[in-house]
Amino acid sequence: KREGDLEEHLRKLAKGKFNVHYQAVDIVRGDDLSHDEMWDNIFKQINNRMWDVLIVSPPCGTFSRARSNYGMGPPPIRSRTYPRGFPWLKETHKQQVDRANYFVDKCVEAIEKMMDCKGYFMFEHPEDLGWHSGGQDPSSVWQLTSIISKVKDDHLYGVFFQCSRGASTSAPTRIWSNLVALREMVKYEGAPTFNEDSKYMGPLPGPCGHNHRKSLKGKDKAGKHHTKD
Repeated sequence: KREGDLEEHLRKLAKGKFNVHYQAVDIVRGDDLSHDEMWDNIFKQINNRMWDVLIVSPPCGTFSRARSNYGMGPPPIRSRTYPRGFPWLKETHKQQVDRANYFVDKCVEAIEKMMDCKGYFMFEHPEDLGWHSGGQDPSSVWQLTSIISKVKDDHLYGVFFQCSRGASTSAPTRIWSNLVALREMVKYEGAPTFNEDSKYMGPLPGPCGHNHRKSLKGKDKAGKHHTKD
């Protein structure tokens, strides 16, 4: 459990109204999601209809736009042309990409199983904001055919600024879900759109309008990149 995490917020919302049975599987907590055995157990629970709602948020470090801030973050290892990773990556970066791809693929598989069981799901990840001023056209999970081919007309598919929910950065975030109640939070619906130069055109109308001091650029006091390798 982490302070301010999803479980804490759900329990606050549910207090005095209903009971929340919550199970978190999180690599930050030390859970090993890099093996089929863990996922097979998750899939078994879904198939047995143990859960009403599945929420997935695979690590975004290898997709991060901060990687296009040359000299201020780890190097890019994907692009719009190669959303599953550059084919010329050396071993260390290739392992990072393969691991991240595995997480995304398993999350999508879990969502498919949830839909087959008529359950609810939510997939959360940073918005695809198109061309970056650093001269790159970064990758995004929202470019993956394995995801966008499964978005249905009656699904919620939209984006919001996390600062609108109290976060310390704007962090434009896209939600894919069959939970219609989330529309109160996700103000801007529709797929990301771009002009002929891959510049982002919406559905976000522009910057959030706040002056945020916190940034994902550069390194922290310990010399580590704000965006993990």
